[in-house]
Amino acid sequence: MPFGDASFDHVFVCFVLEHLADPAAALGELQRVLRPGGSLTVIEGDHGSTLTPPQ
Repeated sequence: MPFGDASFDHVFVCFVLEHLADPAAALGELQRVLRPGGSLTVIEGDHGSTLTPPQ
């Protein structure tokens, strides 16, 4: 990402990691841009728990 180390107090990502080839690398980048003591919010869907009855 085009941001310097420790650029943010908080990072929020929603429904992103599930689309990436290497989500662990993305988390590493998110950690890199967080300041020490910063916080990270990650929201992902649990598509395996969805039950759709037949029509």
